[in-house]
Amino acid sequence: MYGPDSKLIPKPVITMSEHNTAAPSVLNRRELSVLRATRNGRVHLTLSREPELFIDGLPLCDQSTAYALVRAGLVHPVRPGSVGERVPAMLTPDGATAIDAIGSDSAARNSWSARYA
Repeated sequence: MYGPDSKLIPKPVITMSEHNTAAPSVLNRRELSVLRATRNGRVHLTLSREPELFIDGLPLCDQSTAYALVRAGLVHPVRPGSVGERVPAMLTPDGATAIDAIGSDSAARNSWSARYA
């Protein structure tokens, strides 16, 4: 990025907590599964600009889901640490609300089973 006097202006470093965007209005089944696993204490994430999620010690196969959940402010690390360190993940209040909203909506919860019954 260049400024008005054609000098290179460095991009600001954005941390996970500063990069939160609005939570998605509709979560897919994979995102909901990751949120539930996080609520149950089964998820760890790496502390980095693009955090990777691990469920039960195995890397999540869809890292774009991991990035989206962290950026949306639904999942975050339980504690600070060194860059690259793997730490337990926890739901944010918005993440817990997202699960509760879907869990209380029986039509949303049963729509999948109705399609494949």
